[in-house]
Amino acid sequence: MDTRKNMNEKLNNVEWSFTQETGCLTITGTGKMQNWAEHQERPWEEIRDEIRRVRICTGLESVGDCAFQNCTSLEELELPEMLVYLGVYSFRGCTALKDVKLPEGIRIICAKAFHNCTALEKIELPASLRNIDMRAFAKDEALHTVIYHGTEAQWEKILISGTASDNQYLLAAERKCLKEEPAGYRETHDNPVADRYEEMADCVKKALSYGGDGNLYFLTPDLTEPGIRAKCGDCTLVIFPNGRTMMIDAGYIACSAHIISLLENLGLYHLDYFVLSHAHDDHAGGALAVAQYLYEHGGGIDVYYRSSYIASSKQAPLFEEYLKQKGTHIYENVLAGYQWTIGDVRITAYHPTTEDLEKCVGNDESVNNVSILMKFVYGRSKYLTGGDLYLGMEEKLAQQYGELLKADVMKSNHHGTYTSNGQKWLQTVQPNAIITDAEDIGNALLAEYAAEHGINYYSAGVQGLILLRMSRIEYEIQCQTGDCL
Repeated sequence: MDTRKNMNEKLNNVEWSFTQETGCLTITGTGKMQNWAEHQERPWEEIRDEIRRVRICTGLESVGDCAFQNCTSLEELELPEMLVYLGVYSFRGCTALKDVKLPEGIRIICAKAFHNCTALEKIELPASLRNIDMRAFAKDEALHTVIYHGTEAQWEKILISGTASDNQYLLAAERKCLKEEPAGYRETHDNPVADRYEEMADCVKKALSYGGDGNLYFLTPDLTEPGIRAKCGDCTLVIFPNGRTMMIDAGYIACSAHIISLLENLGLYHLDYFVLSHAHDDHAGGALAVAQYLYEHGGGIDVYYRSSYIASSKQAPLFEEYLKQKGTHIYENVLAGYQWTIGDVRITAYHPTTEDLEKCVGNDESVNNVSILMKFVYGRSKYLTGGDLYLGMEEKLAQQYGELLKADVMKSNHHGTYTSNGQKWLQTVQPNAIITDAEDIGNALLAEYAAEHGINYYSAGVQGLILLRMSRIEYEIQCQTGDCL
C-alpha cells in the first residue's frame, strides 16, 4: 500500500492534500500563500513529478513564489476567482501545461510566472488583469492563442513588459477579445501631458550657474533603449547645494547617449565625483563614453569612488584605465562605515564590508550583493540608494541597521524588479517616495505596495526624466511627463 495516496499537511495559513490516484494537489486556506525561494523545497517536493492537477480553493489571494515551479507533469489548473496575483516563478518550467484559464479577479501575473512552459499553447486572461511583468511568458514558444475577457481598449491598457526577451510570444500570439465596445463607444484620450524636460533642465542649469542654489538635486534619466532587456541600466546625476556634481553609475554602453544628451542640455562638462555602485555592465557600461565626452570638452572627472571588486565587468576596467591615463584620483575602498561630506551633505556607506567582498564569487547575485549602499543626509532630508541589492541582503542589512536606513526617498534596488525591494526592506526604510528606472514600472507588486501604503512611486521608463529637489527641511519630485504613478 502506498502511504502517499492521501497526504495532508497544515502549512501556515493553508492546508494541502494530494490524491495519488488522480494526481490532484488541493490547496485550501485564506489570505496570501507562502512564498518560496527559487531553490527552496516546498512541502510537496517529494511528489512534484506526480502532480497532474492543482486545485486552489476559494479563500486564497495569491499563488506563492515558486509554488509549483518545475512540476513537469502538471497539466491542469483550477484557480478561484478571489486570486489577486500569481507569484514569481509560480508555474515556471511546468512543461506539460498546454491550456490555462486564469479567473476573473487576477490583477497581476508576476515575473517569470509561466517562464519556460514550453508546451503552453493557449492562455485565457481575465478582464481584471492590469500587469504582466517581465518574462512572465518568456521561452513559451508554443503559445499561439490568447483569449481575453475584455475589450480591445481594455487590453491596450494592460501594462505588459514587452522587451525582446520578455513576453514576445504572448504579444505575437493570435488574440481574441471576447467583449466588444458598447454601441456608440468612442475611445477618449486624456489631454496630452506637458513635457517638462526643458523646464526641469533650466532649473538645474540655474543652480549650476549660481555655483549651487542651496538645494540638493537628484536626476534620474530615462535610459530605455530598443533591444535592451527590461533592466535598461542605472544612472543618477547629483547636484549638491554648493554646486558640486556627482554621477552614480552610467547604464549600458547603448544608454550612454541618453546620459550625454542630459549633460549637454545642462551644459555640464565636468564631474567632481563619479561613484560606481558595483561592477556590472548595466551600471558601468556607459561610464567610459561619459568620461570621454567630459574630457573631450575639457572638464573630466576629479574623483572616482568604488568598492574594490570590478572583475565581473568588461567595461569597468576600461573606464578605470582611461581615468588613470587622465590622472583622475581613484578611491577604491568604499566600504561600510565610510563617510564623506560635500558641503553640508553627509554621505554614509552602509555596505559592503571587506568580508562581503571576499565572499564575492563573480556570479550575478554575488556581485549585485556587494553594491554600495549610500545614504545622503541634508538637514532633515534623506535619500537612500543601494544599487542592485537582492532580497536576502536587504533583509540582512535591515536587521543590522534598522532605523539608520530610514529615508524620505528611496531609489529602488535592482531597477525595481522582482528580486529586490522586499517587505522587510520597505518597512525598515519607510520611504515616502520610491524612484525606479525599469523600462516600465518595474515590479507591479512593488508599485501596488506603494499605492496601498500611500507611497508615491515614480518610474523613469514611464515618465521620463525624474527630478528630486531636496532642501534642508523638505523635498519635491517632478517628472518629465505626468505625476507619480
